[in-house]
Amino acid sequence: MSRLLMRWSALDTSRKIMAVIAGLAVLGTFILVLRLGTAPERSLLFSGLEASDAGAVMSALEGRGINYEVSGTSIFVPADQRDALRLSLAGEGLPAMGSAGYELLDNLSGFSTTSEMFDAAHKRAVEGEIARTLTSTRHFRSARVHISAPPSSPFARQTSGAASATVLPTVGHVTSEQAQAIRHLIASAVPGLGPGDVSVIDASSGEVMPGEDGATGSAAGIREQESDLKSRVERLLEARVGPGNVIVEVSILPTFENEQIFERRIDPDSRIAISMETEQRRASSSDAAGGQVTVASNLPEGDTNGGDRSSNSDDNETRERVNYEISETRREVERLAGGIQRLSVAVLVNQQIDAATDAPLRGEEELEGLRELVASAVGFNEARGDSVTLRAMEFMAPPELVAPEDPGFLAGVRINPMQLIQLGIVSGVTLILGLFVLRPILTAPPPALVAPPAELPGIADTAGLPTPDMQVLPPLDQTTDVEMVDFDIDSALGLGAPEASDGAEAVERLNGIISENESEAVEVLRSWMVEGEPA
Repeated sequence: MSRLLMRWSALDTSRKIMAVIAGLAVLGTFILVLRLGTAPERSLLFSGLEASDAGAVMSALEGRGINYEVSGTSIFVPADQRDALRLSLAGEGLPAMGSAGYELLDNLSGFSTTSEMFDAAHKRAVEGEIARTLTSTRHFRSARVHISAPPSSPFARQTSGAASATVLPTVGHVTSEQAQAIRHLIASAVPGLGPGDVSVIDASSGEVMPGEDGATGSAAGIREQESDLKSRVERLLEARVGPGNVIVEVSILPTFENEQIFERRIDPDSRIAISMETEQRRASSSDAAGGQVTVASNLPEGDTNGGDRSSNSDDNETRERVNYEISETRREVERLAGGIQRLSVAVLVNQQIDAATDAPLRGEEELEGLRELVASAVGFNEARGDSVTLRAMEFMAPPELVAPEDPGFLAGVRINPMQLIQLGIVSGVTLILGLFVLRPILTAPPPALVAPPAELPGIADTAGLPTPDMQVLPPLDQTTDVEMVDFDIDSALGLGAPEASDGAEAVERLNGIISENESEAVEVLRSWMVEGEPA
């Protein structure tokens, strides 16, 4: 400590100021290193919030005394408190995610609200309530609903509306069952809408989910059908070959065009009598040929045999009309895009090899039976151009798994790379300041000694030797380990009067004394320089 004080007192004013500034910088960086090293790990609480929702969450955190950080639209809290804060804030309805419900209707007054304003507010309220219902489940993180309803006017023709819902699932993608549930929910909440009038969009992939019939032509619907067929075939074959011994790939080529077919068929061989009409006609006529008409012919017993006899004729006619109904078939078929145009199935079965004979254990008969099972499971249609390929090949042996090493006591330690980088930078700055700024200032040599005046009597040739009869005093405000005593330089050097001895001999003797008592000689010279005592 005494040596450090001696070095400090030997510094000039500029060096002392530089040393103080460097020391403060080292101390500040050291405190920063400690703060970064002991600061709790931050974790994301919420992000992408509206301004009103973010303000409400921050007020709730301040009320709980939680130390939080805000970066843009994200709020960070200590990692060990994140889950508990989410649950407690959710119990208070925070954040509201910007979806307003029926509370929008509370601000409407009957005097200043028109019918158009009320319809718009009511539609917004219904959309917000449906979005709240969707996000209240654990399956969806966020939801937006849009309803396109016709204006409510008694003179307008009733037209059907439409709706769309954009949902972000918590994990994975939206399934067809979830999309169907969303359609029925919106259709039940909005009058005049059916499930077919609602479109569901998966926000994670940006795809439109297939409808209830699964024929929308979307990539999600095709992938779901392929996955369903693949699971069926794998479950069927693994019962025979064992788990892990079969690989199945299913490819569906969908149709991309809509088609409408109108068909009318008439079968002339199949007829049914539906009505029958019968018409009969009868006509009779007589013709008297020759003879004259006399009085006798008019008498009852007159001469009737006279002349020619008359001829009579009868005509009978029958007509029959039967109406038949011909068998007729009318069909109207509408084929939407998304149907199966061609199906391809590839199956690879692990071939077992007999170690003794080196022959395959699965024969052609067994493979043909497995192929028939696969064709039945996927609905094989040869007329459609479907194909099923089944091959038995030996699988490659999996690589040997190496057991993971024991992580030791550092297994539960969380390492933040960014925090380590910050600590490394600050530590490097601290080390540089200490080694290259503060240390050179404190370890700098003292200033050069100033030689005494050369015109002192008797020591013109002694090059700064002390004068006779001078007492050596300790420096002011300094404590040294050397005991300082008064002595006479002439007697110490063995000299009498200055003129009694040669100067060169005195210098040689003084050099010997200084070499034997170096520390005392340095203190004598320093005391002269500090006190400035005249010779």
